[in-house]
Amino acid sequence: MFTTLLTLFSISILFQCLFYGWVLKGISANVKTHETHSVSVIIAARNEAKHLNELLKALQNQEHPNFEVILINDRSSDETNDILEQGKSETWLRILHIKTLPKGWTGKKYALKQGIASAKNEVLLFTDGDCLPKSSQWISLMTSGINKNKKIVLGYAGYKKNNSLLNQLIQFDTAFTALQYLGLAGHGLPYMAIGRNWAIWKESYPISQLEEMSGVIGGDDDLIAQSVCNSKNTIIQIKNDAQTTSKPKNQWNQFVHQKTRHLSVGIKYSSRIKTILSFFSLSYLVMWLLFGASLISGQWISALLIFGIRSLSFYIIFNRLGQKLDSKITQWALPLVELCYPFWYAFIGIRSLASKQIEWKAESNFLKKH
Repeated sequence: MFTTLLTLFSISILFQCLFYGWVLKGISANVKTHETHSVSVIIAARNEAKHLNELLKALQNQEHPNFEVILINDRSSDETNDILEQGKSETWLRILHIKTLPKGWTGKKYALKQGIASAKNEVLLFTDGDCLPKSSQWISLMTSGINKNKKIVLGYAGYKKNNSLLNQLIQFDTAFTALQYLGLAGHGLPYMAIGRNWAIWKESYPISQLEEMSGVIGGDDDLIAQSVCNSKNTIIQIKNDAQTTSKPKNQWNQFVHQKTRHLSVGIKYSSRIKTILSFFSLSYLVMWLLFGASLISGQWISALLIFGIRSLSFYIIFNRLGQKLDSKITQWALPLVELCYPFWYAFIGIRSLASKQIEWKAESNFLKKH
């Protein structure tokens, strides 16, 4: 029995490392063309006054020859209106104000619909009000790979770093998510986009799909992308200058709320994608169960040796991932967050399934009461 446990433990680790290594291999720059398009940057913003000045400055400095920024102010109650008023004379900036929300629509989806309908250019590039492009080449790099065959570009959006445990978990979660959606897309299995950084040919955007899911909280990026992305029309862009970055959550309850909202739409994924993604979580669970069983059985020396080999392989994979995305995880924190991650993910998964309604972004207390 002891030998059987160690054998199963070894096999589970081998499959996990091979699978993760295969997915990692899919993350490579596959932008083959360098065309210049007219671009409409779509930003739905709600109560983002503390971020808008820096964002608008970064967008003004973009070196792309032909672009417009459409900023949709979704019922903001902070100083957003005042900031936008100062920028209304800019020729590259168009501002849409949403005062009331039609019945059956969530805030962000309605804002996106209005922005897309207003867009004048051939390519749509999406980001959020709390994001910043990493360079003045962001628009150009994120859209240069689009052509008559490649209609969609999936980008990477990271978070600023600090040394807190919460931030290390956020960094790990962001990288792990990127490993999945970018790696699988690189192997011809695209299934989601990150709303903070992705581009699509305007004529390819399924506005009818957005209308059908108008009342669904979340999913405006991954469910939309899943409906249009395929192995032939989708590419990834991972260059550092094509990325965006955001300030991460600094409180645990905020991060829990954010992740719960993101995972709540997972039940709407296709069966194929859910099966593939389940392997990531299942491989973790099986590995830890077999590791614990091997230790309890008395084979702790062999179990620790096998686990050590696995850990080294995993750290190499994540170090390589960090190099590709220019987003390295602090080495001291990696063992700790990796140990906590399966339990954290299980907690969020259960919470997202149990939650009946999760609001988009920051619905003010006033609106909640009225």
